[in-house]
Amino acid sequence: CGSGLVGDYVRGFCDRLVGVDASAAMVEQARARGEEEGDKIYDEVEHGELVACLEAMGDGADAVVAADVMCYISDLSPAFEAVAGALRRREGGAGLLAFSTESLESGKERSKGWGLKSSGRYGHEATWVRSAVEGAGMTVVEEEEEVLRMNGEEEVWGRVWVASLP
Repeated sequence: CGSGLVGDYVRGFCDRLVGVDASAAMVEQARARGEEEGDKIYDEVEHGELVACLEAMGDGADAVVAADVMCYISDLSPAFEAVAGALRRREGGAGLLAFSTESLESGKERSKGWGLKSSGRYGHEATWVRSAVEGAGMTVVEEEEEVLRMNGEEEVWGRVWVASLP
């Protein structure tokens, strides 16, 4: 959940919003976000590792949003498998996963479909990400290459993805 920036955007689309972060400092920022105005963003904020928290949730999530999260994980397969397990299965459709991945820098050493960038974050190859999503039993329904954020004056390119259970 980071500091809660994405929570601001998705709050209006959900009845219940749960944030997860591995950093205790980010968890406190997310919990505090909006409290000054009396309008709390998250209903619950968990301090913990992404996969473990998703596995503990069961299969009740309508959507999982992981913006600027996957760049801290090398092999995304366990995360995608945990998301698939956490998404709600229902007649007429299933839950969605929306996430971003950073592009690999050209010439960087890669292990499988990812590599550590000079920023200390991981970049992921699009073909590998698509294969990992499908390996977890989901389908990519949308994918767009975009500037994800600015790092000083430098554009950080990557992809925004939406995946769903079939």
